[in-house]
Amino acid sequence: MTGSAAKRAGAAAQREPALEELLTYRVCILAKMMDRASAAELARYKLGVAEWRVLAQLSVVSPATVRGLAARLRVDRAEVSRAAAALVARRLVRREKDPGDARSALFRLTESGRALHREIMPSRVALHDKLVAALGAEEAAALAASLAKLTLLLERAERIVPMPRGRR
Repeated sequence: MTGSAAKRAGAAAQREPALEELLTYRVCILAKMMDRASAAELARYKLGVAEWRVLAQLSVVSPATVRGLAARLRVDRAEVSRAAAALVARRLVRREKDPGDARSALFRLTESGRALHREIMPSRVALHDKLVAALGAEEAAALAASLAKLTLLLERAERIVPMPRGRR
């Protein structure tokens, strides 16, 4: 057996990790589980997860464009556009012309949108607190630091622009 053939045989003999062992797979499954838990809670308010995320972002950055919201949420503009349209239809968000760009629109929470956000937040905070309590303060801090590190790594690797400030 030649040297390169032996290397190939050795590489083939190495155990391929099980799907469930891959960090990307595990994080994806955990995110789906959190989305399902969130969807069940948000259904009481007749909101989907995407709508909630847009509503929550607008409570922090308002007014905002679809492009700016999509960048902050790390989702495509079509998803934000659909969610924003649903929120506008329910009069939770107001759509206005963007004076800086005639092709764009600005979205901001209405008073009803702000009230709904205030009503929902305690249950979101309760879920957060439950997850943090399950980990303990030290593990929760380590997880937060690890998530920040991985986010930065992926932003750099994919040349993603860091989360914008303001309404971009």
